[in-house]
Amino acid sequence: MRLLNAKTLQLELFPDPFRDRDLFPYVILSHTWETDEVTFDDMRDLGTAKLKLGFSKIQSACKTTIEYGFTHIWIDTCCIDKSLSAELSEAINSMFRWYSCVSICFAFLADFLKGVYPKWLDPLESVPLAKPMSWAASRQTTKVEDEAYSLLGIFDVNMSMIHGEGPRAFFRLQEAILRRTTDLSIFAWTRDSPGDVQRSLLSLQPTSWHVVTSPSPIASSASRTRYASQTEVS
Repeated sequence: MRLLNAKTLQLELFPDPFRDRDLFPYVILSHTWETDEVTFDDMRDLGTAKLKLGFSKIQSACKTTIEYGFTHIWIDTCCIDKSLSAELSEAINSMFRWYSCVSICFAFLADFLKGVYPKWLDPLESVPLAKPMSWAASRQTTKVEDEAYSLLGIFDVNMSMIHGEGPRAFFRLQEAILRRTTDLSIFAWTRDSPGDVQRSLLSLQPTSWHVVTSPSPIASSASRTRYASQTEVS
């Protein structure tokens, strides 16, 4: 795991925090990506990084990190060497754990207008599977397969990264979810339009859950296991 030193703006390597949460405290910046973000390669040359629009966000995050008494911060845009497929895959599969071990998570939402901040949040385990799918229904990603990869942590599943696989990644995500759950509310999706032809119990994309409101968990028995072991998506 790479962390950015908030004082020196240098990237440093650390062991996986999930093994020992008290080994080193760190914070995370959760943010919406914008144009001209600072990448891992940019941080090798601060002169280049400072020319990017996204550098001011990193500076502000580092300043806030120090103000809260911490020295290291993780930012997904610049702390992952995305040119290494193995590192990218590990980071995507570990990201939810990294968030769970964090001391503080700072949120910067450039596109946020207004909303309600809940004082108490329910654990994800109590939320029906269809609900998180509905949260992703209106989300747009640069790459089609990222629709699936961005949901791995929420559903607590791991998948190999296959760049360029497109919509099949979302099929694989649903298969992985079904192997570890008895909540069949995951099937509570609708076709995007009446003319759509769908011959699978699995959806083609997250937009199929855009009409989901507040479903209840749908428990199953052995039928869920039979489905997970016999279904194949071609």
